Amino acid sequence: MQRARREGLRMQTRWAMADPCLPHGDFLARLEDATNPRMAAYLSPPVQGVAFFRDEERLDASAPDVRRLHQLEAQFGYRRFIGARIELKPGETLLMALYAEHQDAFGSETEQVLREAMPHLAQAVSLGGEFEELRQWRRMAGGALDMLSMGVVLCTDKGGTAQYANRAAHNALEDAAVRLESDRLVARAPVDVARLQCLLDRAGQGQPGGARFGAGPAAVDLLATMEPAIPGAIAVMVSRPSARTTPPVAPLGEIYGLTAAEAALAAAICAGSNVNDYAAARGIAIATARCQLRQVLAKTGASRQSDLVRQVWASALAACVVQPS
Repeated sequence: MQRARREGLRMQTRWAMADPCLPHGDFLARLEDATNPRMAAYLSPPVQGVAFFRDEERLDASAPDVRRLHQLEAQFGYRRFIGARIELKPGETLLMALYAEHQDAFGSETEQVLREAMPHLAQAVSLGGEFEELRQWRRMAGGALDMLSMGVVLCTDKGGTAQYANRAAHNALEDAAVRLESDRLVARAPVDVARLQCLLDRAGQGQPGGARFGAGPAAVDLLATMEPAIPGAIAVMVSRPSARTTPPVAPLGEIYGLTAAEAALAAAICAGSNVNDYAAARGIAIATARCQLRQVLAKTGASRQSDLVRQVWASALAACVVQPS
């Protein structure tokens, strides 16, 4: 059985599976789409329901590629072939190939069995394809969310049951006043338990809100809002006020056309440093650092350092920052 897609003048196999109890693994390995004349013949216009394919009806037995195919099949004892096809969606087809050792195999009873079975197989294959696409989208979405500097926790209910948390959320909630415990948001201090529940309850009712939990290094900020696509679901944004973050230097330079030295200075300024401290840390003269800063302001169009910081943290760079080691 094959799921095939139209590619130019042939059908190309997306995936294939065979009866593992039959000794035709080597045969299938040698049966390539590029040299299989049936994959070109399968391009006949689609029909409603199940269509059948027999070599004597579709192929020229004297053609070199057809002779090679039949010789290969004969090496494995196959004397008879019948194919069935049913459209999955425009451009994609489910193919079923049956082989037999006897020339008189595959009569009307075989066609009837295939005619009844193929729609069910097509439905199963289509559902499997949809599930695979969902898995791929989930992996892609998870990878994208893991690139964000903001922690994101997706809860399935107002009890804080976490269906998903990105890497930044796991990092932010480690040793924080609110943590993930057994896939659930839990406040550490008794006084914060009711506050966290109130925040989630309000979000579940369509009232987004935020709160800070804890103090000092353990403090964590949560912003909860209802996820409109899934009834009852709540998205919780997580950040640690004590965390120092730095914009990625290379993309910063690429966006604003800065040199490596200018981008490093701009990143340090946006992370809370100043010209004097930066110059001392890099071992350069303060005058050199100030000259670089003037170039940064000119290239970014910022009028002062505060404007530079605002501009950078309002850009796409803010979504993917570097946590200092």
